[in-house]
Amino acid sequence: MNFTIFSVVRRYWQIAFGLPLFFFGCAGMQAKPEAKVYNEIECMFLDHEGKVVYKFPGARCQFFPDGSFVAGMETWLRMTGPDGAVTWSYAMDTHHQINLGAGGKEILAMSSSIHKYQKRMVRFDRLVIYDRAGKLLRYFDYFDHLSAIKEKLSILQSGSLYTIDKSGPATHVPNYVEYEFSHANSFHEIGENATGREYPAFAKGNYLVNDLGRGSFVLDSKLEKILWWMSFGSDVHDVQILEDGWLLLYRNEQPILMGKKFTTIEKVHPITGQRKILYRADPPESFYSDQCGGVQMLENGNMLISEIGNGGKAVELTPSGKRVWEINYPFINPKTKRPDLYQQVKRYDLTDFLKNHRGVSWF
Repeated sequence: MNFTIFSVVRRYWQIAFGLPLFFFGCAGMQAKPEAKVYNEIECMFLDHEGKVVYKFPGARCQFFPDGSFVAGMETWLRMTGPDGAVTWSYAMDTHHQINLGAGGKEILAMSSSIHKYQKRMVRFDRLVIYDRAGKLLRYFDYFDHLSAIKEKLSILQSGSLYTIDKSGPATHVPNYVEYEFSHANSFHEIGENATGREYPAFAKGNYLVNDLGRGSFVLDSKLEKILWWMSFGSDVHDVQILEDGWLLLYRNEQPILMGKKFTTIEKVHPITGQRKILYRADPPESFYSDQCGGVQMLENGNMLISEIGNGGKAVELTPSGKRVWEINYPFINPKTKRPDLYQQVKRYDLTDFLKNHRGVSWF
């Protein structure tokens, strides 16, 4: 390979500033800008060396090619336009994830409602869908559907409540609320898949929800009816459906093996219940996340996962489970001396977003 002063200077400029040098060289010699692919954790974008290059306000975000983005925190959900100005904002809590519906036109978020239940003030999950203009399209509040939940999710005891751990991710819950009825942690629109072609519950346009204590269930496209339910028997995060019709899940805790706890990435068939372990570390206990967790299937066939329990990492795995890349989460809580909890890591191509976003990130 031949190097010139021009090529070295151009490459240094690209690395240092993340910008293509169109003004160097003559017309007809302009190189196509490289795709700007980053790893996102809590609205922060990290390069492949783990350096934070962009930080936007929010704890969970989705970014659009036109330069706008939607973000959520414990007290608000808001849309920011390409110029960096907030176009709409709602006072509400969000937790765990913000996802996009088919085509990126609808925003799926998880929130809460507080009600008096069994003589206590109790938190219930509230699943909401907005359009990009901020209009509430439809919602599913657990409190409004208590009868259906108790009927469909029959394994549950009708009076079961969970004590809220105020030291963990639920710190957004008001101090006077000590219990929660549910703990949803993922909310995805179902796309085309093999199971959906045979079983209507999994048809494109319905919604797949996972609840930490109550298993996974499917809601119809109007968020009115529970069509299917399955219990996994242990804590699970980020349940998705793949094109082959199997469920992809982050199983936080397997049965204790030789006195040690461990986490796995699995596929489960929603009809037969057949299970396949996609990743189990060697030794198993070297991958253990007792809280949080997410998985993203990448275009190259690999998986991108978060690791909370062993130092806070983002890890890319091949289909055979081989680690091909990892970075450490860069922020350590000074009190616990451990990485702050984060729900998941996602990989994005931000080429168009960065081209069109004229605001300034917080970093």
